[in-house]
Amino acid sequence: MKKIIKTVSAVFLFGISVTSQAAIVDITEGTGGFVVSDVNNVTFGVNINSATLLEDALFGLTYLSNDPSFGDTGVFIPNNVSTLSFDYDFFTSGSDSFEVNLIDSSDGSSLFSYLFDSSLSGIGNFVENDVSIDLVSIGSLNSLIGLEFTLFSNIGDTNFDSRLNISDVRLNPAASTVPTPPTVILFLLGLGIWSFQNKYIKGL
Repeated sequence: MKKIIKTVSAVFLFGISVTSQAAIVDITEGTGGFVVSDVNNVTFGVNINSATLLEDALFGLTYLSNDPSFGDTGVFIPNNVSTLSFDYDFFTSGSDSFEVNLIDSSDGSSLFSYLFDSSLSGIGNFVENDVSIDLVSIGSLNSLIGLEFTLFSNIGDTNFDSRLNISDVRLNPAASTVPTPPTVILFLLGLGIWSFQNKYIKGL
């Protein structure tokens, strides 16, 4: 009986919490509108939201970018999402870094920057899943932004074998509370009252 009352109260007061599916971000050249620094150093995975960046031995810079301030199509952020997230697998045997930037579409300034610097972390293989960027706090909802992944050599680096795998780039919607339909509320209240009366009659 107590469980039924609690259930009825919870549904009545708070409604039903619903979370939609995450939306895949297309980071490819063909359909996603991204550009690369060198086709020899950037390859795309089976999924459209994954790519691999290899260190450029000549210039020390490899990028995968979609920046509207440079005429690219950009990435539109709808107003029903909360975060942009991604996974990475980064290998370096030297002194290298990678950076993920969210870019203002009008002037190219950085809205947010995620930096991994191997001069602080050391050499080796580093894996991280579900790195999340809060789009609400930086005011990027319902707007067009740029998105850029960059792999670069630190000053003094002599090894050119670093590799960055980016995968599962996605937009995650926020959970929303949907008001419970009146018919459901009445049904649950009726069920609770019936259970209470049934227990009361048996107790007589």
